[in-house]
Amino acid sequence: SFMEYLYYQNVRTVPIGIDWDHLEVERYATMATKLLKENPEIDGIMAPDLLAMAFYKAALRLGRKIPENFAVVAYDGTYVISTSPTDLTTVQQPIEELAKSTVRMMMDLLHGHGSKAGTWQLQLPVNISYGQSTTRGRM
Repeated sequence: SFMEYLYYQNVRTVPIGIDWDHLEVERYATMATKLLKENPEIDGIMAPDLLAMAFYKAALRLGRKIPENFAVVAYDGTYVISTSPTDLTTVQQPIEELAKSTVRMMMDLLHGHGSKAGTWQLQLPVNISYGQSTTRGRM
């Protein structure tokens, strides 16, 4: 898994649960600012697009230099990234193919085909778009 890979690369991670029933930018900005103030050793974040943008803005407000001492990687690659004030490094997931595959799996389950719910595995290729929020994007 991704977390295992990071562990074996000696990357310390701090998974944080987010309440996804409130997609409010200001709420995320407040949370990001609080988290960065309480944990000044954090040197980067990988988060869904909207949350990544909130961390980017919070880091700048707190005087962090991006990407020199704080990196931001967004994942999903939705339209939200196009509203970003900067070119964020983004892991772009194939959203349309994810949706189609999910519907196919659900239809198979409804018609009695395939395996039980919770045992499906789907691997799709992703694209990484290097932006200005990581050092690789600055090369």
